Amino acid sequence: MAQQRFLGINKSTWQIITIIIIIVVFIYYFSDNSEQLSILKNIQIIDLVYLVSLTIVINLVYGMQTFYILQNLGLEEITFRDWLKIFLISRFINLHISQGSLVYRSVKLKERYNFAYTNSLALSTFYTWLGIVTLLIVSFFLILIFSYMHSRLDANVMLLVMGIAFTMIIVPFLAERSISWLTIRNKMLSWIIKRCHEIVTGMLTSIRNPAFLARQILFIVVTLILQIFWMKVCTLALGVRMSSIDVMLFVIIMQLSGSIRIIPGNFGITEIICGSLSQYMGLNFSDGVIIAILNRVIVYMAFMVFAVYYFISRQIEAK
Repeated sequence: MAQQRFLGINKSTWQIITIIIIIVVFIYYFSDNSEQLSILKNIQIIDLVYLVSLTIVINLVYGMQTFYILQNLGLEEITFRDWLKIFLISRFINLHISQGSLVYRSVKLKERYNFAYTNSLALSTFYTWLGIVTLLIVSFFLILIFSYMHSRLDANVMLLVMGIAFTMIIVPFLAERSISWLTIRNKMLSWIIKRCHEIVTGMLTSIRNPAFLARQILFIVVTLILQIFWMKVCTLALGVRMSSIDVMLFVIIMQLSGSIRIIPGNFGITEIICGSLSQYMGLNFSDGVIIAILNRVIVYMAFMVFAVYYFISRQIEAK
């Protein structure tokens, strides 16, 4: 399939160019503000151990959450250990290739368990949809508290957040109704509509199960608490003063920004968002950038731990 082109350059090349430009901008910024990097000297080895450990736990919870979604979609023969390996590899791929995790998971589940591609899409769609909706609702209340604490209520932002949340909530139901009304005679379009209907049906199967939905929301809340704790440990380790409400808001905006991948891993995009947010909170732009970069380093360290675990496990099983 031919890649989309702009000015004669394909999408992948534009992404690489964007990453290079962002790296150059950051190098130029920190060369003029090198003293702001001094906060990195505050980090101790024990801080890294705590952060890596929390990242491992967070990924395990993510893995468990998606494992239950798989079971709800009818895939019961896969074990959690086997799924976790597929899940972790897919997340690692996603750091470097846009949508790489979805492709990898879909292919592996189809090959090993004959799990339909549409069900894999339903898993990813539901997982992302519920995560965004939950974070938007939580962020609404955090913005309200933040506005009260800083005496600057922004009604437009709050209305925007709730508007997006409400739209996200009703989209699956509108999609189901719209698809059911369509009558397509063209074979290709009819096939596409049928696949879309299967994805929406898979999503709504999960949404219309109250007990399952409640458990999924609980997973999201648990991971959110762990991420807030991670961020608190990180800011304390760096010596960055940030209130608990600021930390919560920081985490949620980081999570929401990560839901939309502009370039692989949103490299540079996340750093700019975090830097702008920290500046809005009265901190240095560099504080947010450093936190975002440190988060990336910790994630890679956590994946190294997982890789070592699976390597040792394979060696033991081979004996």
